[in-house]
Formats: sequence, C-alpha cells, structure tokens
Amino acid sequence: MLRTNCTKFSSKVSLLVGKIFIERKTLPVKVSIVLGEKVKDIFDPLKLKKKDEFNCGEIINGKKALMYDRTKGEASTEFQNLMLKKITREKGKKGSNLVTEEKFSIIFSTELNWENIEFQLCIQSMPIVVVSHDSQKIQGMATITWDNAVEESFVDTESLSWGQVMIFSHIYCLQYI
Repeated sequence: MLRTNCTKFSSKVSLLVGKIFIERKTLPVKVSIVLGEKVKDIFDPLKLKKKDEFNCGEIINGKKALMYDRTKGEASTEFQNLMLKKITREKGKKGSNLVTEEKFSIIFSTELNWENIEFQLCIQSMPIVVVSHDSQKIQGMATITWDNAVEESFVDTESLSWGQVMIFSHIYCLQYI
C-alpha cells in the first residue's frame, strides 16, 4: 500500500538473461505505476506501445542503471527512497470506496538492444492500493488481501471457494508464525 507524497519504499531488480547481454553496457531501468486493469495490456504483443503510455503517476527517484557485478555474477540495481508523488485515477467510475478498491502495479522496465533487435523488458509488482489518507488504509489492506487470495492478480472476483480461503489463510498465517 502506498500513500501519495508520504510513503517511501525500496526495491531491488535483477535481470536474469545472462551476462553476455549486459556485461559491457548499462541498461537504464525506469519505475512507473500502472492501473491494474491495464497491466495485461503491457504484456500483450498485439499492443506494441511504449510502456510509458500506460503510466498513470509520477514516482520520484524512479530511474537507475542496471549494471553487471562480476563478483556476484548478477545484473541488478537497487532503488532506494522511491516515492509516489502523484497519481491519476480513472475518471467516470462511481462508488464510495473507489480509492481503496482501485488496484495498481509498480512496473520496472528497460530496453535491450541485441544485434539490432530491440527488446522491451518489464516486470510487474503484486497489486497495490494507493491511498490519500490514513483512514483508508484498513479498507485498502482488505482489497490487497482479497486480491492476493485469488489465483490471478487484477481480476475482480466476487467470491472465493472454501478451498481458496483455506489455502490463502494457511499461507497468510505461516508468514506470522
């Protein structure tokens, strides 16, 4: 859960395509936030758009170079002090709990050019909710918890089977033991 102009967060991103692709170059990684309903469009090959076209907010400190570390044998970058400065919400939706029910995803993206072929690489986060006030946190956590119990993220589900509830409850409780 994020709160605009308030919550600082960090993340580490690793690229697992092998050192041959990036051993001699650095790749710029960009952090953006995308409305949950549009996350699938980013990964749809028929919708060949730039990842920036899906962005619906501004994240401070959201650009960094992915570099290869020979000693660790990994290509990674660690983002420190990321902060969501502003968010643009969907217009035209009705509902009193819109803010706490609207899901987003943090997207980490880069472009890799290999032998004159350009690849757009990106990965999404788990669903998050963006709140503007502390009073919305409990409802926002309920939205995230419910979404994590469903088999597929960013799919609105009205009900769960008892099996899904039991499995999720078991997994969730194991985190706190």
